Order: sequence, then structure tokens, then C-alpha cells
Amino acid sequence: MTAIRTAAMRVELASRPDIALAALLHPLVASVFYAGPASYRAEFPVEVSGQRRDLASSIKEPGAARALGDWSAITETWGDHLPGEPADLWAWLLEQPTARLLDLLAFVTAANLNAVKARHDQSRGRLEQAERIATALDLDMRAYWTPDVAFLSRLSKAGIAEVLQEASCAADAVRTVEKAPKAGAVAEAEKLLNGTGWLPSPLRTLRRELTETVVTNE
Repeated sequence: MTAIRTAAMRVELASRPDIALAALLHPLVASVFYAGPASYRAEFPVEVSGQRRDLASSIKEPGAARALGDWSAITETWGDHLPGEPADLWAWLLEQPTARLLDLLAFVTAANLNAVKARHDQSRGRLEQAERIATALDLDMRAYWTPDVAFLSRLSKAGIAEVLQEASCAADAVRTVEKAPKAGAVAEAEKLLNGTGWLPSPLRTLRRELTETVVTNE
């Protein structure tokens, strides 16, 4: 889930040079100006080592992940524009207008973004900082993910019922799903969830969720 969300964050961040610049400068400035023991242990989601983390290996069905497909398309587009030989890169960079360099900065910053929460992950600081970037981007994962059959089939029938309840589906519809065979329950749940905008907690952006709760309550 968090790998899919990271792919979506990369897509959004690549089109926001203003936020990308802030996200890139954050760890760099911290290391220069805040060199005390506390900052030495600080973790950041933009890993500026220049190593691009492969997200596909962290996603159960990478071919079905819309966000990963969008990110791959952006990567290929930049690859078509860059020179074919590394030796030509510096000269190419010097020829580009500032606006294009900012766009490229946004892309490479996004490429180094790591908001993936792995099993037994202890990188709490990095994940908290990643959430700040998601909030700044106003990330809405409903544009990249829906609760489809592939997701629902991995849940127990009790888990499916819980999802339907969270999505405020009708109580009688939930009971019908609970009584149906697993395959039928999955298919029916997908129909019921269509258009609800329900997201599992790893895909939610905190500020967006709070804002929508306030609006709903009003």
C-alpha cells in the first residue's frame, strides 16, 4: 500500500517544483546548519544519495498499480529528453533554461522519495516527514487507487464487511455480503464500494481526511 502511495506521491511531486525544491533542500540544509546529535539521527523521505528505489518489488501486483504506471511514463519521457551518454549530461544541463531545470529537479527529487513502510520498519522520522510532503501536495489517492477485486480478495469476509461499514454502505447490503460465498462477497463488495471514495488507512492523507470530516459534520 505505501509503495503504491509513494508512486503516487512521486507523480504529484514531479509536477510541483516548488514543493520538490523544499523537500530536497530540507535534508541538505539540515545537514549543513543543524549538525548536532539530534539532526544526525534525523531521517528524511527524500534520500539524496542519488539511488532511485524500485517500487515494483514492494507492490504485490505492480502491473495493476496506476500510480506506478504513471511514474514509469514520466520517467520514460525524461529519458527521451536527456542525452544518451553520461559524458554529455553536463553540457546539456548548461544549455537548459532555468524553468526546465526546475522541472528536472522536481523529477529527480521525486525519484529519490521513499515513503514506503516496510515490515518491521523503524524509520518513524522518515515516514512522518513523508506525511508532511503528502499534505503539502494535497495528495488524493482516490485518483490512483480503488478497492477492486484484487484488493478485496485478500481480505477475510469479516474484513470485507468492516470495509463496507467504514464506507457507510447500507446495513442490509453488508449482511448480504457476509452471507454470500467468498467470490460473490468480493464481487458484490466491489460494486458497493464503487464511487464511495473509501481508502485504507495507509493511503489516507491526514490533513485531507480531517478537512473532509469537518465538512461532512457541518
